[in-house]
Amino acid sequence: MEYTKNKIPDEIQNIIDKYKNYIDTKIYYYGSIQRTDYFVGKSDIDILIFTDNVDSMVYKTSHYFHLNKKKFRKIVWNYKSKLIQGTKVVYYSNQPEFRLEISIYDEKYKKYVLEDKKMPNNISFFLSLLLIILKFMYYNLGIIPN
Repeated sequence: MEYTKNKIPDEIQNIIDKYKNYIDTKIYYYGSIQRTDYFVGKSDIDILIFTDNVDSMVYKTSHYFHLNKKKFRKIVWNYKSKLIQGTKVVYYSNQPEFRLEISIYDEKYKKYVLEDKKMPNNISFFLSLLLIILKFMYYNLGIIPN
């Protein structure tokens, strides 16, 4: 999950790499960037960050992308009877145009989060095909509402 199955355009990859160097932490990719239903320039890029100090990482991310801290949302979910807590923010870029969804978790949740995020990457051929068709209809034809 440290590398993507789909190629990220160089201009966008450079921004992500600079962010990764700035926070000095590994990032993990998940979601459509790891599956066949990724549409370059349309699909968001989902990343995970694990840290010993979530508040510090939120501050660094806020500073790097010039985001108001009010944009960061607390998330809580249950995974195998384990309560997982994190913080999520979406960064929108106009030049180049892309959307980066950043999820930040305490290091103690890493095992559970990675296990959970790996499962949807191994979807069946038919589900993958359905996602591609739906996304094509949404992104390219505009016949499916948001």
